[in-house]
Amino acid sequence: MLTSLIVTSFLRGGLRWTLFGALGTSGFWLAIGMVLLYSGVGPQLMGLQAEEWTAQELRALRRAGWKLVSGLQLKGEADIDHILVGPGGLFVFEVKWSANPWPAFGPAQEFMCERQVDAVDQSRRNGRLVKLTFGRGLADDAIRAVCVLWDPRQLRAEPRMTDEVTLVAGPSLHQWLGTLNAPHLDRGDVDRIWSALTEHARKRDEWDAKEGKASHRTMGSVVLRSVLSPLVMAFAAVGVSGLAITLAGIPGISLPAGSVVAVSVTQMRRGFKHQELAWGWIAGASLFLFGAILAIVVRVFR
Repeated sequence: MLTSLIVTSFLRGGLRWTLFGALGTSGFWLAIGMVLLYSGVGPQLMGLQAEEWTAQELRALRRAGWKLVSGLQLKGEADIDHILVGPGGLFVFEVKWSANPWPAFGPAQEFMCERQVDAVDQSRRNGRLVKLTFGRGLADDAIRAVCVLWDPRQLRAEPRMTDEVTLVAGPSLHQWLGTLNAPHLDRGDVDRIWSALTEHARKRDEWDAKEGKASHRTMGSVVLRSVLSPLVMAFAAVGVSGLAITLAGIPGISLPAGSVVAVSVTQMRRGFKHQELAWGWIAGASLFLFGAILAIVVRVFR
C-alpha cells in the first residue's frame, strides 16, 4: 500500500487510480512472496510439518511402553529429530522432506540421489552417536538408525535397508512401526536409557537457557523469525524509502538503492546472523524502487 501511494503521487487522472488499485492489492502479497522466496522458509515449514507427522506416529507407541524424545542435541548445534526407546529396541530417527521425489521409492531426478546419500550419512552418524552415548553394551540389532522420507507424492512403499540405515516412506511409517514387536530390551534397559536421555535433555536445556539460546525449532518460531520479522523489515524499508523520496524528490531514490546494495553486501558475509531481516529489507526497498521507477517512466512517456 505504501508503494502504491508513492507511485501514484507522480500520476494524474484515471491512470493514477488504475495503478493505485493494482499496486494496492498486489503490493502486499508481492512483498510476502519475495520474503518467502528469498528467506527459504517454505522448505523449513514443510520440514517441520514432516517432523510433526512423524512424531504423531511415534507418540502413538507410548501406550505400548515406548518412550520418545524429540529434538535432542548431542553434539554442537545440530539436533536429532526423534529418539524412540522401548521393548523393540533403541531407534534413532532422521526426518527429511523434499518437494522432489526421493529415489528410494520410485523414479526421481538425478540430483536427489545425492540428497538421499547425505540423508543416509546423517542418519548413520546420528545412530552411531546415540549408540556411543546411550547404548553401550547393547546388541547391535537393538539399535537402529531410521530415515523417514517425505515428499508430495505421499506414496506407500516397502522400507529398504542401505548403509546401516532403514529408509521408510513417510506414509508407510505407521505400518512399519507395527512390525517392531520383536523384544530386544528388557524393562531395566528401557528405564536406564530413558533416564540418561531425559537427564541429558535437562542439562542441555539448562545450558541453552544460560547461554540465551533458543530451544528446538517450532512452527511458530520459524514463522516469527523467517516470515513476520522479515515482513516488518520490508515495510520499514518501504516507509523509509518513501520518506526519503518525499523529502528529497527524485534524488531520494538513491537512499533505497544504496541500502539494497549495502544490505546485500552485508548479508553475504560469512557468519552473518540476521539473514532473514536482511532479505526483508532488500525485498521492501527493491519493491519500492520498482514502483518508483515505474512511476517515473510512466510520467515521462505518458
